Amino acid sequence: MRSTTLFSVLGPVEAPGVRAGKPLAVLAVLLVHANAWVRAETLIAATWPEQDVPASANANLKTYVWQLRKALPQQRIERAAGCYRLRVEPGELDVDQVDQLAATARHALEGDDPRTAVAALTDALGRWRGQPFGGLDVEALRGASARFGALRSELRALLAEAHTALGEHGKAAAVWQALIDDDPFTEAHWARWTTALTRAGRHADALTVHDRARAMLRAELGVEPGPELRAAHRTALREMRPARQDLPRDLPDFTGRSAEIARLEEFAGDVAVISGMAGAGKSALAVHVAHRLAHRYPDALLYLDLRDLTAAAALEHLLQAVAGTVPADLASRAAQWRAEIAGRRVLLVLDNAADARQVRPLLPGGPGCLVLVTTRVRTPVVDGAHRLVLGPLPDAEAARLFDTLCDDWRGTPEPGAVAEVVRLCGGLPCALRAAADRLHSRPMWTVGRLAARLAGGTARIAELSPAAEQLETVCRELSPAAQRVLTALAAGLTDQDQVVLEDLLDLDLVTRTSTDRFTPHPLIRELVHAVPPSRPARVA
Repeated sequence: MRSTTLFSVLGPVEAPGVRAGKPLAVLAVLLVHANAWVRAETLIAATWPEQDVPASANANLKTYVWQLRKALPQQRIERAAGCYRLRVEPGELDVDQVDQLAATARHALEGDDPRTAVAALTDALGRWRGQPFGGLDVEALRGASARFGALRSELRALLAEAHTALGEHGKAAAVWQALIDDDPFTEAHWARWTTALTRAGRHADALTVHDRARAMLRAELGVEPGPELRAAHRTALREMRPARQDLPRDLPDFTGRSAEIARLEEFAGDVAVISGMAGAGKSALAVHVAHRLAHRYPDALLYLDLRDLTAAAALEHLLQAVAGTVPADLASRAAQWRAEIAGRRVLLVLDNAADARQVRPLLPGGPGCLVLVTTRVRTPVVDGAHRLVLGPLPDAEAARLFDTLCDDWRGTPEPGAVAEVVRLCGGLPCALRAAADRLHSRPMWTVGRLAARLAGGTARIAELSPAAEQLETVCRELSPAAQRVLTALAAGLTDQDQVVLEDLLDLDLVTRTSTDRFTPHPLIRELVHAVPPSRPARVA
């Protein structure tokens, strides 16, 4: 069929012996109205579309028609009173051939023969060589250009459906993507692209496409996704099955940290280090964000507590999770770990990191993965990583967390008492949880009674024992010099060794109140008074 093509309009206009210029514009209009009479005025308007029509226009038109008659075989152009007609035989115009191939494809799809449909549609779409009529901006051609563009989109959609019928979902996804590139405002195409990616097993990509579509619809059209796109999104979520899921349980009552969550979600696909003092909720935040982003990482969701682990031991845990085989030495383990996750979408939470030497061998070698590292030290754990320093909760968020944890009537009539509990807990989530647990264990207590108990200095440590244990562990691991400085600060002696103070600042055990002034966190102050320092397990 392709060998009989005499005229082409699905791209620059082509015909035997006809060169670019005004004769080509005349030929284009005649081809749009093939085998029909076209008035001379229409041809003249197409020949001089953006300029004054010369007095010699009719004479010039006759010259152009004569040139076309001379170039085309078999006296194709006929003339009547003020009109011209171009005779085109069946199959000689590329658009007619496309129409025939499209009919073949539709018939094949109706007859459950998608393979024949794919062949016919691929042939048909191959007839396009660019913009119809080579981009000639002529009024007489605009309607035809729009029809040919719509035809191309329809044939692409049919091709995607034929690939889907053959189970070739990756190829179908590529066709839908091409349609979106040409026309991003057709929501149905976004929905079907999402579905094709889901069927191809590319669940993370499917969810990313849905998110792009939703953002576009909101920004450009001011609407939310419709039923088809929402259904495609639900299917992608439902069918997503991570190969490995080690994440701890997300706290159902996790409250606050909206700004921090937004920042960490922006870092998706990279390495983020969350630092802060013990009890600030670093682990809870990392796990919470990991659950929120889980749909983007379908290949594995991994969690590892690095406390007291060497890098070699940590790699052993990770390789057993994803590979099952573990080389003997650290370098080989690190290399195999990078090879195992290369090209995969993996989310990894590394909790309680001590230093860079422990973390560096565990990092992926390329993009596509997200690593969330938590640590108590502010000094760089990963060079070039995004950093987030987590402090105590703001008062409003802390009060909301305490109310959520109490989950009964007692906080409502005593907002002042709730604020006092928040102050005495220093805004630390772990201390607020311990206070709420204590309140639950004493049904007859009011929040005011709890606040009074917490105000009792050393009694506060007893009431908040779970939080105090975390802080006590950190204090006991300090060097003797750091313990002495911390004890002196708690006693109000501010003139201390600046180097040691900076070490304590890195551990978030103190805050800087001015250039050279530091103060311990309220719970640290009470802890130092209540628990005498002991020999350190580590050196700050």
